[in-house]
Amino acid sequence: MGVVELVLLIGGAWCAVLALVVALLTAASRADDRTDALLARIEQTPAPRPRFTERTPERELPGRDPARDRAPATRA
Repeated sequence: MGVVELVLLIGGAWCAVLALVVALLTAASRADDRTDALLARIEQTPAPRPRFTERTPERELPGRDPARDRAPATRA
């Protein structure tokens, strides 16, 4: 195999890699446009209500006495 044939082989391989990258970037940009259009059609749903285990701690409830929370617990 001559030097010219080796250069043409390497050049052809680089052209194939470049063509593959361009094709993948084109497909990705088209898919991105489709995704934006699909997301624009979806309605936003309201936030889900908190579950029982996600309730507000009692110390943060209105009307709670903060001094009572700070008092040390004593045994009778």
